[in-house]
Amino acid sequence: QSDLESYNIISEIVRNAEITNDTIGISVYDKQSKDANIICAKAADELLTIGNITASFVIGNVGDVISISGRSIGDINVQIILEKMGGGGHSILAGAQIEGKTIEEVKNELTEKINEYFDDLYNSMINNREIKGKFNLVNEMSYETYRETVDKLIEEKEYLIKEYENGRNVNIYD
Repeated sequence: QSDLESYNIISEIVRNAEITNDTIGISVYDKQSKDANIICAKAADELLTIGNITASFVIGNVGDVISISGRSIGDINVQIILEKMGGGGHSILAGAQIEGKTIEEVKNELTEKINEYFDDLYNSMINNREIKGKFNLVNEMSYETYRETVDKLIEEKEYLIKEYENGRNVNIYD
């Protein structure tokens, strides 16, 4: 059970969250506190209760380190993202502690790592010809947008390949 002060802090963190990649909430608890880890974890959990958020990251200042709490409903593997920052955990619950950087630097790096995660996911889908219809990438699937985009790209490439095989002049490398 939280006290009212903690609840208000968590509410403020949730209120200040920014959305990236359509459904990922990122927020910051910028007050230095020995309880920052707990507050960030609770705020990350709370962000997941918002309908369109499928993953959340809350960054906090513990004092000597900047901590990140990551949570997911399962569509996004927060462990993979935070491992890229020296952290770890589980696919739906992970954390990291970063030394020698400011909150803003950590937030920027986190955004880069999230984008890398989706780039890696996208590239693995494009390189996997068995993607058509169902994706069998364990705990790696995320947005409907990615699925639709990959399906459209595969359909377009298959169409161009058929056109080429039928003797038509097409550029299949665009």
